[in-house]
Amino acid sequence: MKKQLIKFIRVPIVNLGNLVGLKVEIKLKEKLKKTTDKIFINVGAGDFKHPNWINVDKISDFYKEYQAENTVDYDLLEGKPLPFKDNSIDLIYTAHTIEHVTNEAVENLFREAFKKLKKGGIIRITCPDILYLFNAYKRNDGELFYEIKDYGNKETLVGKEYDLAKKIDASIQQKFLWSFARQSSIHHNKSINPLTDKQVDKLFEELDLENALNECIKRCDINIQKQRPEEHINWFTEDKLINFLKKAGFKVTLKSRFNQSISEHMRNPEHFDNVFLSPTSLYMEAIK
Repeated sequence: MKKQLIKFIRVPIVNLGNLVGLKVEIKLKEKLKKTTDKIFINVGAGDFKHPNWINVDKISDFYKEYQAENTVDYDLLEGKPLPFKDNSIDLIYTAHTIEHVTNEAVENLFREAFKKLKKGGIIRITCPDILYLFNAYKRNDGELFYEIKDYGNKETLVGKEYDLAKKIDASIQQKFLWSFARQSSIHHNKSINPLTDKQVDKLFEELDLENALNECIKRCDINIQKQRPEEHINWFTEDKLINFLKKAGFKVTLKSRFNQSISEHMRNPEHFDNVFLSPTSLYMEAIK
């Protein structure tokens, strides 16, 4: 049986009237062709591949092994406008991206999304559910957290984190920190002011949840994050997402669930809403 031929063609992703000053090389399999003239973008797309969608992500050495070739280079942390005309985009999808950047970057993304979406356009957001993780910490349920990897003296990981040995003695407090404020953990080799187990417990006993979480993420240095963009430096609840979206201009926000988008174009589980991450995820949509 012959292998599927792959065509390499140089074309603009979309009509250049909508995408400002950008051309990219698109790699298309013959069996996958663009089937709509609508504009869909995936922010923080990584290795996502779909001919109807434009990938928007920071192109970097760290992710170069995984990023698709049709990626528009855009750094959320720079707080710049999305490189599209206002009122030109039909759908925006961003999955497990906003926890890697600051509140200011997320607020800018939501403002830009509101400006760039057409009337009736939809943004879908998925990210870790900090309340779910906090409750796991409180009941000492360590199985729900990612394994803490032993960084040793490595300056950068360049996508190789999963090859590292795991910390077998990590406490529930450090696993919790690792899930949303990694640099605040004693196991982070670049941590400036890490929190001990006792300090973590004290924070969450004496402060309300929001202030305790913010005390943890304050210890995350943005320059270290730029070197290790896979790390989490932020937290979200449904209320925080809704507040940010409304502040950006969205009047209609909808709590969602795994694979239950109101848009048929974001309901294919092969491309959207990672099944592996679904138990610990929030799902939110907003309509312009």
